[in-house]
Amino acid sequence: MKGQNGGSAASMPTLDAPENAMKTTLSLAALCSLFSIAACASSTANDGSLGSSSASSTATQAEPAADLSGTWGFVLAASDVAAPLRDRCAKSSNDDAAKSKACFAEIETQAKMEKIRFGKDASGKTVWTSFETDGAKESVYVEVPVELSADGPGHVLAKVAGAPKGEHAASFAKASINVMRIEVVDGRTIAMNDPRKGRLVYSKE
Repeated sequence: MKGQNGGSAASMPTLDAPENAMKTTLSLAALCSLFSIAACASSTANDGSLGSSSASSTATQAEPAADLSGTWGFVLAASDVAAPLRDRCAKSSNDDAAKSKACFAEIETQAKMEKIRFGKDASGKTVWTSFETDGAKESVYVEVPVELSADGPGHVLAKVAGAPKGEHAASFAKASINVMRIEVVDGRTIAMNDPRKGRLVYSKE
């Protein structure tokens, strides 16, 4: 579901329409609700990696899919993008506390609809999906096969292993992202570092 003015709640708002925003999930999602990250990841397009300086050079053949399998919801309040969004809301409401709080609450409500998922396709290969939910309806931004491998303590590399599909597949492909690095905070929390948006946090559902 979009905001009242047709924007995504997890995007950077304009001053006159705080709920209008660019998608968060590479949505990396990240991995930005990882499409939104992909759309804003021009600074990583040259080396083809997102959130990783070492890329696959330090990866092992360990299979960490069990740690990532399932659906992960974007947690705006725990992510770096929350601070600039709060500032934009304050400015757009002329520092009216009640209006600013309502502005951010609307964005946060929308952000909760943006998710990422690690699952298996019919052939048993791991697939990463960035999508948005509106009740029972699911809008897929990007879906792409990935190969998962360990990348040191608490980190996993998701190497793109096929062509992307979804509403923003063309933009994802244009960003030339070949690998995404995920921080496994704990059993129910993962995070990604976007060069423009900072740390984006997701919680397992």
